[in-house]
Amino acid sequence: MNNTSGGEPGANIRTAFLYNPDRVDLVPGSLMTLPGSDSDPAFDNARKPLVGTFVFNGHEVTIVNNHFTSKGGSSPLFGTVQPSINGGEDKRVAQATLVNSFIEGLLSDNPTANIIALGDLNEFQFMAPLLALTGLTTNQILTNLAQLQLTPEDLFSFIFEGNAQLLDHILISSQLLQQNPLIDIVHLNSGLLEFFADHDPVLASFLLPQLVDIPTVSSLLLFLVGFFLLVALSRKRSLALRS
Repeated sequence: MNNTSGGEPGANIRTAFLYNPDRVDLVPGSLMTLPGSDSDPAFDNARKPLVGTFVFNGHEVTIVNNHFTSKGGSSPLFGTVQPSINGGEDKRVAQATLVNSFIEGLLSDNPTANIIALGDLNEFQFMAPLLALTGLTTNQILTNLAQLQLTPEDLFSFIFEGNAQLLDHILISSQLLQQNPLIDIVHLNSGLLEFFADHDPVLASFLLPQLVDIPTVSSLLLFLVGFFLLVALSRKRSLALRS
């Protein structure tokens, strides 16, 4: 509904997935807003996270697509008010906590699940909302891929008042850490006079080889019995032709 889910009045910015159906399949029934976000005060007049599960080469990957409350109302990082005011931080912590709880539930059901939480989180990687989302201070369930792989000078996706900042994140579960993850922040917008958007795109890739079905013991025995019968019949036929 108009002006009910955050963002600029009348703009109605929403999270979405763009995917190539020739490459991946969307699991039927998996696309939904984050459970509980419609009624939780943390997401009042805020964009609801979008959840979807996709299949690639037999691997299921669940993605939680976020756009947390903005930092509107913050004071300058190097202004006269110190420590500086971090506008909307409490709300982002509450939003991150709800997302973390949802992902923790998925991992409780399946500890080896491939899960990604990503988006414009409107927060720095070392602040409370990100710590709540990863579970770093309690029970870490997600890893910030940019922090893991990129150099400090490359950790930015947005420039505000001359300060390079990382607001856009890709966080992954432990299972995806084993799939040769790579990340890059393509600086084609921030810091330039002409740009397509105010944020830089953040890209990640994973190596998910084609899954091969491993036969069960019963199916393997059935195959061997069939094979030996075929060999026996072929040998019997060969002897009959000779005689």
